[in-house]
Amino acid sequence: MSFIIDKQTLNDLEIPGKKGKRAVQSLFNFTKTKGGAEQLDELFQYPLASAKAIKKRVEVFEFFHELQLEFPISVINLDLADQYLQDTDERSLLVYKKRSPAQFLKEFIQPNSQTQLQIAAIKAVISIGKELEAFLDKIGSKAKVSPYQDTYAELKAVREVIPGYETINWRQLTDLDRYFRFEKREKLKRLLYLIYSLDVNITVAEVAKANGLTFPKVQDSPEPILEITGLRHPLLPGAVPNDIAATAGKNLIFLTGVNMAGKSTFMKSFGIAVFLAHIGFPVPALRMTFSVFDGLLTTINLSDNLSIGHSHFYAEVVRIRKMAEYLQKGKRMVLIVDELFRGTNVKDAFDATVAITSALSKKNDSIFMISTHIIEAGEKLRPLYPSISFICLSTSMKDGKPFYNYKIQKGITEDRHGMLIVQNEGILDILNQNQDKI
Repeated sequence: MSFIIDKQTLNDLEIPGKKGKRAVQSLFNFTKTKGGAEQLDELFQYPLASAKAIKKRVEVFEFFHELQLEFPISVINLDLADQYLQDTDERSLLVYKKRSPAQFLKEFIQPNSQTQLQIAAIKAVISIGKELEAFLDKIGSKAKVSPYQDTYAELKAVREVIPGYETINWRQLTDLDRYFRFEKREKLKRLLYLIYSLDVNITVAEVAKANGLTFPKVQDSPEPILEITGLRHPLLPGAVPNDIAATAGKNLIFLTGVNMAGKSTFMKSFGIAVFLAHIGFPVPALRMTFSVFDGLLTTINLSDNLSIGHSHFYAEVVRIRKMAEYLQKGKRMVLIVDELFRGTNVKDAFDATVAITSALSKKNDSIFMISTHIIEAGEKLRPLYPSISFICLSTSMKDGKPFYNYKIQKGITEDRHGMLIVQNEGILDILNQNQDKI
């Protein structure tokens, strides 16, 4: 069963990012090898929907986090070996044939460029075997009794296909060429794959340590659980941490706050943590406990689609319908909606927010986070639905200007500072000055 997520959600949360823009994945893009980078991409593309699979991946990352290792294999040798194994043309095999001493010396000392590459690649494979053997010996006592033990055992077994020559003559080179590229090609490709995976494990462990990330604890629970302590946005230096929790009895989080109070950033932080937890990666928090969900969908940066005649409001309606359809199918979802129905008038937005929120609060197997600046909607819902947690980002005033502390509080905000911001920006003064000149 695959995890439900879409491009809109990934873009809302800035997971893959765009060229020249920040991205959550860029925090982890420090693999040493091209193969490691490709595996990292794949992990981000396919979140897991199994508690067992997530737990296993988390435990492997934690194992490497405790060891604090450096990547042990020469990247140059890996590149040579990877390219070498892609050549399956038997016509390019090194050939051993009788030569005069002068011919042999000339060809061995000054081979053609293709032959030089093949010889270098064969030697690279042998060097990889030696480097890997030393590494496996180094971690052996701990790896054998760790979550990494199966991969460790496979690495040990596959490494055995590489002989440990110290010096190589021409006959051995020709024999090894056929042996590596044809007889043991699949095993060597598997070995490279496991080494690239090792690169990812070490990189994720290093990133977690460097950025103060925490490995989440997954629970195989039939009821939804999301408990996060010290949640912060991983891409914001000095981000303010907050605590948040949602369970079956309190499965809908209703967030209020004025514009600029930090609602969108907090919701993105929440979504990022849910996403990273479902790929088994460390999260930007002090602690996180969660149950596994079938999917994650967000509506944070929704755009009009004028090419097909869709207004912003209609785009919102279509998006909410998509979410509702997954719930109707029995999917356990985490749904995040920022400023529900902002694309319509205040009266319709109020009515729709109350109606949709009340309906979602009854879906006890999923978790929802909804934000709005229509505080009247919260006041309408609060006495009727005990399953809703009302939280807010409040604002204080200093010298006539709003001050945002970005700390989550219980309740519904009473702040209304929109007009004050307009006045502080001097918009009315500018317009009145122009009026006086007419």
